[in-house]
Amino acid sequence: MMYRFDKPAIVLIVCAALIQGCAKNGALGLNDLNKKEFDAWAHVTRAEYPEYLWQETRFGSIVLYDQVGTGTLEPSDSTPYLRVHHTLRLLDGTVTATTDSSLSKQIGTYSPRYYYGPTFWNRGATAFYAGYREIIEGCAAADGTPALAPMKTGGSRTAVIPGWLQTEKKFDSRIQYLSTVTGTNEIVTVTLIEQIKDIVAWEIDSLSRFLTLHTDINPGDTTSEFRPSNYGFYYKQTKAPDVDTAFVADDITYVHYVGRLLDGTVFDTNIADTAKAYGLFDFETEVESNYKAMKITYGKTEDEMKSGDSSSSLITGFSRALFNMKAHEEGVAIFYSALGYGATGSASAGIGPYTPLIFEIRLTDSAD
Repeated sequence: MMYRFDKPAIVLIVCAALIQGCAKNGALGLNDLNKKEFDAWAHVTRAEYPEYLWQETRFGSIVLYDQVGTGTLEPSDSTPYLRVHHTLRLLDGTVTATTDSSLSKQIGTYSPRYYYGPTFWNRGATAFYAGYREIIEGCAAADGTPALAPMKTGGSRTAVIPGWLQTEKKFDSRIQYLSTVTGTNEIVTVTLIEQIKDIVAWEIDSLSRFLTLHTDINPGDTTSEFRPSNYGFYYKQTKAPDVDTAFVADDITYVHYVGRLLDGTVFDTNIADTAKAYGLFDFETEVESNYKAMKITYGKTEDEMKSGDSSSSLITGFSRALFNMKAHEEGVAIFYSALGYGATGSASAGIGPYTPLIFEIRLTDSAD
């Protein structure tokens, strides 16, 4: 069955009429307008699409669709991290966020520089919103409705989450949320791919599988208790340096690089031909001459490495590789997210949370 969320104009007209009526009746409470919009949308849409589930939760969300997965959802203190696909919409159907590249292409918002793919939700964190927690973990019954069961791995659930549940606060009743929190009503579709206990171990395991399948690097080279500073970091020399002399503080070199994800996706490069090949080159605004080797100024330690004339800092994994390279050397650095963009990732660079990175690096004498 196809589930549509692009509602006709009549829904918005009815919502507007009800909200205006509310405003004429005197002073408004914190969520009066928000709840009127939510209730009006539900009233009109339910009449139009009775095939949806329309299961109300304890605190006021409405489950529209539920595809049950397998297994059980472990407690948040056991598996705090969930790997998910998700799409967020406003009540009028406007997509505000999605991990689905196909959907993004369909609605015309796709960019090769943005990250698409499974992401991580930390339900053990205090910032995990009440509406999402209720939809994911299930909840007791609302009046006259059945209890909502927790999601299972492989399952997918679509729900309308009211603005008053867009908060990390925990209350015991719906009225407490309504009188305390305000936010944007939204429709969320979430697919639970995997439950993860230890996100660092999960990432190192992903790296180990990649190294075993695609390189001749020994995954054990990074995990030895005798080399803790190298944990999560791997380097493979692909071309030997011209000399065996190490760079020292204030030395300058130049770097050509290609940044990849483990699936081969190129998220950044300063090589024009590579940018063109992977869809990163904007033919309307860019010229090849803008792609030059990056200037690198060495520091006394890897943390003091700087790039460009503005002396911008580098992510740790990249600077660690450069700090140990020598003149005209080439190599590949592979490292886990703690040495990259960490728990947040970098959406503008096309990098998701907890994402290991690969950098192909070539040192040269000039920017050209």
